[in-house]
Amino acid sequence: MNSDTISDKIFDLSYATINQLTKKGIDDAMEKVFQVEKENNEDCVCRQLQKLIEVLEYKILMRIQYLIEVAKYIMNRSMKVNKVC
Repeated sequence: MNSDTISDKIFDLSYATINQLTKKGIDDAMEKVFQVEKENNEDCVCRQLQKLIEVLEYKILMRIQYLIEVAKYIMNRSMKVNKVC
């Protein structure tokens, strides 16, 4: 079965399938936007994509840092209450 075929996935609501289809949709949309913008002004679209990458990297780093802090807090609280770990 072709993993890119969506016709057989209409009732497949698994995380893996939804995640795969979402990523494919984002990839397709970004590629189309890039093609259209490149035709208009290649330098501008490259700068805009670089800004997007920087923003997304920053947001991912902030989210990871938040998750680390939450995990540390829970671990410390658990250790104080239950003497676990």
